Amino acid sequence: MLFIILSAFYTVLFSQKMSSVNGRITDKQTGEPLSGATVVIKGISTSVITSSEGYYSFTNLNAGRVNLIISYVGYENMELAVTVNVGDTANADAALNLVVRAGNEVVVAASKRAEKITNAPASIYVIGKKELGQFSGSNIYELFSNVQGI
Repeated sequence: MLFIILSAFYTVLFSQKMSSVNGRITDKQTGEPLSGATVVIKGISTSVITSSEGYYSFTNLNAGRVNLIISYVGYENMELAVTVNVGDTANADAALNLVVRAGNEVVVAASKRAEKITNAPASIYVIGKKELGQFSGSNIYELFSNVQGI
């Protein structure tokens, strides 16, 4: 009799099918996958990073509405609402727009000897649109590491 009761509870406890969400993040203009983009479930702060092909996946989600926040360095953030059905896998692909902010270049100055900042020469290195366009890495800090003095 105990076995039958435990079997009934086991079925009730584990009959709730969990759902999942997966998708691919790409550049809207080129269609290229965005490797290393961050996808966060709003409200519970669960996050994943996209693969080298731009794919991501969330598993063991409760059914219902899920809000995803997608971000990537140099691109506009996107919030995407996805409805997940019980036991199903929802597909949520997204294409991000590149942020173009002309005139907001990063300026770095360096000196080889200690001196007052008011006496320092104006040595400037500009990372412009051309350098950003030619950069093939997934982390913008890699580009900064090529600047002398950083």
